[in-house]
Amino acid sequence: MKQGVLVGCSREQEDLLEWWWGCYSKHNTLPVCFVTYEFDLKDSLRLLERGEVVQSNEPFSKGTFRKVTAFSLSPFDVNLWLDLDCEVRGDLSPIFSLFSSGCVFCPRGPRKCGTNDPYGWFKMCNSGSWVRDTGLILADRDGRLYRKWFADVQAFSHMYHGENETLVVVADREGLPIGEVSDQMFQSCHLNVYPNPLVFHWIGGRGKYLLRERIARERL
Repeated sequence: MKQGVLVGCSREQEDLLEWWWGCYSKHNTLPVCFVTYEFDLKDSLRLLERGEVVQSNEPFSKGTFRKVTAFSLSPFDVNLWLDLDCEVRGDLSPIFSLFSSGCVFCPRGPRKCGTNDPYGWFKMCNSGSWVRDTGLILADRDGRLYRKWFADVQAFSHMYHGENETLVVVADREGLPIGEVSDQMFQSCHLNVYPNPLVFHWIGGRGKYLLRERIARERL
C-alpha cells in the first residue's frame, strides 16, 4: 500500500509552508500531497518541487471539515495528515508503523468530552469520550471508520462543529475505536508533557502566534 503525508494549505497559513517543509524534509523522504483551499497554490508549490498538489473544490470543504475532504482526494492508500502548524522533529516511520487497516489513529486532546467545553465543540459526543486533536490523523481512505466519518460529514455537517467532534461521535456510534497515538509521538502546546515528541502541534491562535514569533527570531 502506498504511504504518504497529506497537508492542507490555505491563504491564512501560506506563510508556514517553507518552515513546515524545512522541518519535514530534514528527517523524512516519503511523498507529500498538498491539498489547497480557497485559492490556487499549485504554481508556487510546483516551483518548489515539494510534492503533488490537489485543489479541493468540494462544497463542504470549508473550515473545520477540510481534513475529511482531503483524504478523499489523496493519491495515497495510507495517509498521515499533518496540520501546517505541526512541527516535525524526527523520522515519522514509528507513526506509520501504528497503521491498522480500517482504523483511524488520532491523538487524544487535553480533556474528556463533557468537561470544560464552553463553546460546545464536543456537545454531541458521549460524556467521558476523549476529545481528539486532528492536527495528526493516520488512516486509509477506504477504511470502515474513515468511510463512516466521511459520510456523516457529507450528510450532517450542519449539525457538527468540526471534523474532530464528528469523528468521536461516529466512532462511539459504530463501536469502532479510535487508534491511540502516544505522547512520545505527538504533543501540543495545550498538553505539553513529553519534552521532545516526533510531532509538536502549535495548536490554536495562541500556538500559531508563538510559532510565528519563533520563526521570525530564527530568520534574524
